[in-house]
Amino acid sequence: MLIRRALERDFSLLADIEARADSVFEGLAGFEDYQSCANSSAQDYRDLPISKRIWLAENPDPIAFASSYDIDNVVFLAQLSVLPKAQQMGVGTLLLETLLSSARDRGKDGVILTTFIDVPWNAPFYEARGFKIIDTARLSPALKAKADIDAKEWEHFSRRCIMGRFF
Repeated sequence: MLIRRALERDFSLLADIEARADSVFEGLAGFEDYQSCANSSAQDYRDLPISKRIWLAENPDPIAFASSYDIDNVVFLAQLSVLPKAQQMGVGTLLLETLLSSARDRGKDGVILTTFIDVPWNAPFYEARGFKIIDTARLSPALKAKADIDAKEWEHFSRRCIMGRFF
């Protein structure tokens, strides 16, 4: 398996991987309307902040990615998507470790993310990899603003938490 930085030509693939990865929510109690939520488009990936980092996993075709960007002195993991056929094979963990290593190498304080607290492949996945739930009162103003934006945009935000792993 190859993990590499995503290139502009990969952005249309990312939108497809995200949509296909989200199919695992079908039939999950409380997520009946989740599939109707808009997924990211190729343009959304182009429009990420200039400090973006997108890692792509190939085996040999693209099967997963992690997109992130810097906020203050931490890396915000915006999306981790793995095709259903490649799930539970360590691909997500490998991408997450790549992102953590990159953040550490660049002198960042850690990685944060928002995720569903009660979905087995969300918060429990990150917790098993050293992430802890963070109280929003402890966030910097920029990170708090990001959490507030997510709360307004996500219909399911009340089921989400903010997690972080710091160095």
